[in-house]
Amino acid sequence: MRRAFVLLALAAVPLLAEEPAREEPAGIIPRIAVYVPEGEAEIRLSKLVRSSLFETQFEYDFVSGDIAAFLRYKYYGSRQSFTLAAFDRVSFAALESLSLGYDRVRGLSAFVRRPVGLYGRLVFLAEVDRFNVSGPKKPHESADDGQTNLFGKVGFQWGTEDDDFGNRISGDPNDRVRNLFTVARAFAPGGRGLSLGVTYGVPILDYDYLKVEGEAIQAIDVGTSRLVARLHAGFFPHKPPSEGEPPPGGLPFRIPAGEYLSLGGRDALRGLRDAPFGTDQLHVTLEAFVPVFVNRNSEFLKATWNTLYAVGYVGTGNAGVGRDVYTRLGDYRQDAGLGFEVAFRISRYRVFASALAAREIGGGGSPRFLMTFRTVN
Repeated sequence: MRRAFVLLALAAVPLLAEEPAREEPAGIIPRIAVYVPEGEAEIRLSKLVRSSLFETQFEYDFVSGDIAAFLRYKYYGSRQSFTLAAFDRVSFAALESLSLGYDRVRGLSAFVRRPVGLYGRLVFLAEVDRFNVSGPKKPHESADDGQTNLFGKVGFQWGTEDDDFGNRISGDPNDRVRNLFTVARAFAPGGRGLSLGVTYGVPILDYDYLKVEGEAIQAIDVGTSRLVARLHAGFFPHKPPSEGEPPPGGLPFRIPAGEYLSLGGRDALRGLRDAPFGTDQLHVTLEAFVPVFVNRNSEFLKATWNTLYAVGYVGTGNAGVGRDVYTRLGDYRQDAGLGFEVAFRISRYRVFASALAAREIGGGGSPRFLMTFRTVN
């Protein structure tokens, strides 16, 4: 409990110095991201006023109907930046069950980022949320229904702030773009990046756990192409067992389902359809970006096409419970895929489109097709 209050106090410290007033851009800045075939869309509307940014973010899953809304106030000072956010997320029951039940999480978070040297950042995040369940409740949902939880995170990031994979670990995971590929062209000197995060669940209810997660990135230029290697690892030094109730996911620990480490998805191995998850995880990915054309202005389909990269991808990793997941080499799973990343302009909007077809090696089953469309102002 004491650790969380320290984080909240740090987040509330007023900034000691302000940046000079900057010229305000005209109107509201819209940004849109669409994730296919997950069936998710994200819309952000931002307004910059001097050193402050006011932002609204809406997420909608048009397959299940889940919806989330965020309101953020961001202040950019010369010594640190501060973000205060309010959020409301509703996850509905599966449509095929014809149930009116849903889960709802509402809360507040405070986020502070302080520079450390030229390329480093120290971050503090404190979040308080409330969980509610409507309709028939499962045993673990009944224990949490109507309760308040408090979480605190301390993190460090070295490299570029545009690394959204690193921002998920060392920053606010709700305030990032879920890119399909690792950042390909924006790195610190030497092409390196490092992100570390330590999350503590404060035992106001039953949550009392400690999560450690880290990721390292290395980019290597080979002629006009670029290789990007990513190493990710995570574990729970402290994970209390559940007491007499069926835990979510079948794992015998009192940990929120969203905090478990998964081997699948856009943040890990993209080609796995039945990805395992647990309290310990390790994976490595390698992406090769080969330019087809760069810095062109070709007109086609009423758009101006600028840059196109062909992308090759391979990955391997393992997840489960216990430190032996790192050494059980026979349990490691591999996947591979081919895709592209293209940048084009429509009117005054720049659009980045990424696509990947990936499949597990030796696992059978059909490949996964993933796509992302996002606008950048």
